[in-house]
Amino acid sequence: MVLKNDVFNQIGCWYMKNESKDARALHKNRKSSYDRIANYHKKYIDPKTGYWNNKYTTSRSCPVCNSDDSRLIFSKSGGNYHTCNQCTMVFTNPVFKDEALTEYYSYLDTGQGEIVDNESLFYK
Repeated sequence: MVLKNDVFNQIGCWYMKNESKDARALHKNRKSSYDRIANYHKKYIDPKTGYWNNKYTTSRSCPVCNSDDSRLIFSKSGGNYHTCNQCTMVFTNPVFKDEALTEYYSYLDTGQGEIVDNESLFYK
């Protein structure tokens, strides 16, 4: 009888024998994907403000309680993150318009396919 842990140990041993043990090489390969995404993301940032370009966004109320009473808590990667003063939900405001989201994700090339091809026997 093969116990569940034995199966996981067998898989783990195979993986360790066949996988690159050089973590730096793995992360370097993945970094190209992260850099590609960051570069693509810049297209949607207004260089003058550092925030998402207004042509891609629209303001909104709290998505939970529909209150307009919120405050900015931080900004990151072009987005402004607010907390609702009524229900405490954290959300981005402004938010991408539907057309902008469709465009963003339709043309986003993460390079994930290249990573899978080059990184690991696990994926093959």
